[in-house]
Amino acid sequence: MERLLLGASFVLTAMAIVAGGRANAVIPSLVAGIAVLLLAVRWLDSTSHETARWIREILPFALLLNIFQSLGPVITSLQPVTYDHLMIASDHAILGDRLFAALWSTHLPWPVTDVLTLAYASFYFLPFALYVWMAAHRHPERQWVITAIFSTFLVSYVGYLLFPSLGPRATVAAAYYQTLPAGLVGGPIRHILDILENTKVDAFPSGHTMVTLLTLYFVQRYRPAWLWFYIPCSAFLVAATMLLAYHYVTDVLVGVLLIPVGPWLARLLFPSFESLGEGAVPPLPGLRAMLRSRKAHPPQE
Repeated sequence: MERLLLGASFVLTAMAIVAGGRANAVIPSLVAGIAVLLLAVRWLDSTSHETARWIREILPFALLLNIFQSLGPVITSLQPVTYDHLMIASDHAILGDRLFAALWSTHLPWPVTDVLTLAYASFYFLPFALYVWMAAHRHPERQWVITAIFSTFLVSYVGYLLFPSLGPRATVAAAYYQTLPAGLVGGPIRHILDILENTKVDAFPSGHTMVTLLTLYFVQRYRPAWLWFYIPCSAFLVAATMLLAYHYVTDVLVGVLLIPVGPWLARLLFPSFESLGEGAVPPLPGLRAMLRSRKAHPPQE
């Protein structure tokens, strides 16, 4: 996991140097992330002290966020155009004119948008909670799980670099997004997310869909007692990506198709994960695949 983040940070730093312009602004934060990671590997002995162990376990999440926040200026410097027109045309072809028009014309009541917004904002919490549980129990496969999840994040980042897109909230559904009801918590949360998100061209593919469904796969494999929460939360989260106009339908469908790529990449880069067996790399994580996995690999408590 640490080597994966280190490699991604080096590659993005090199891209920022090549891109120049606005991308130069993110070089210090990327270099700082690399330095922190190297110092942590050098000085934090995770076997000698519990505090050091937890810092080593949790630190990669902050470094992944640093990579994501640095993407925006690099992408816009390298790719000044966006590809929303391709996503819009694809959605038209998939949905047809009537369904396409209806998707962002029906105004949802505020309790619905509040629930959808809360689910959407749980994106980082869902994999983080699973990993913390696995780390607390010193689960022997936790490094495999988090490396597969982080690889999936990075696969989505490659998509942002190749096909930067703003998403429907900035194009065909801009008026719809602006008129979503504020509700009790939905409006403030969406406003905070809009402010904090430094990378805006992150619509294609839907990383929310990819990471959430892969996390759901790992939850049913390693911590099925949590499925009562993860299944509805994941369903609302994926629905929110479209109903709150963050992603096109095309983004979500391509995201589903790309789910196996992250785990496959993790095993390709780190052959030691091959010993986990065939069930370690999920097929498309549908219900049938989940049920087969549970029969082949009884849950570990």
